[in-house]
Amino acid sequence: MQYIPTAAARQNMIIDLATTGTKVELLNGNNEVLKAFFVGGTTPDERGTYMIMDGSQSPAVVTLTGFEGSIRPFFMMPEIEWRDRIVYRENADLIEELTVDYPGQTQSSFSIRKQKDTYRVFPMDDRINTTNLHPRQGAIEAYFHNYRSVGAEAIMDNPALIEILRTKQPFATVLIRRADQTSYEARFYPIDIEESATSKRIERYHVLDDQGNLFLGQHLLFGKLFLSFESFFENNIAN
Repeated sequence: MQYIPTAAARQNMIIDLATTGTKVELLNGNNEVLKAFFVGGTTPDERGTYMIMDGSQSPAVVTLTGFEGSIRPFFMMPEIEWRDRIVYRENADLIEELTVDYPGQTQSSFSIRKQKDTYRVFPMDDRINTTNLHPRQGAIEAYFHNYRSVGAEAIMDNPALIEILRTKQPFATVLIRRADQTSYEARFYPIDIEESATSKRIERYHVLDDQGNLFLGQHLLFGKLFLSFESFFENNIAN
């Protein structure tokens, strides 16, 4: 809150709020209104925004810290723009199992499982001989750290694209099972692939999760999740 206006200024502010104000309602999980207010126009210097609580006759001028201008546009965005874009926000201590499956590349796919007070990495290709493999110290802990916070570039509202992606084979599927019996699965579909004479480089992914959310993710952020089974060991794998 910047300030409470003088009595002389209140009437014009109330008229502005009544004629052009946008009503905002904050709801709880039961769709019960916890708070409601109206967001109006700006002050003459355009540094503050009129706002009034529903049912009140005492408007105020408000702003955001470090921001100059009208904050009204923030309350007129599509609902999807308000949503948290974080895809992964995992507590490593709660992960019971994490599987990364690369269809068509079974030798690179792996599963990390909690066994008592430690974790072990298992191949998803039965042909891989793990007898003489030596785990890299700290490799699993470092990998789990990558899931602490990973966000998407955008959340996409495109039901038609979701249906198309569900019929396609993903580049990778990541499944996380937690100690509280919850789980989370996301499938990654490469897009924006740059090709050169010697290689292909993925720039972005469509990320489709098991809750029906579709994200646009940058390889710069998500690429660190796509290790191979052998990455967790010091020596070469014998088939």
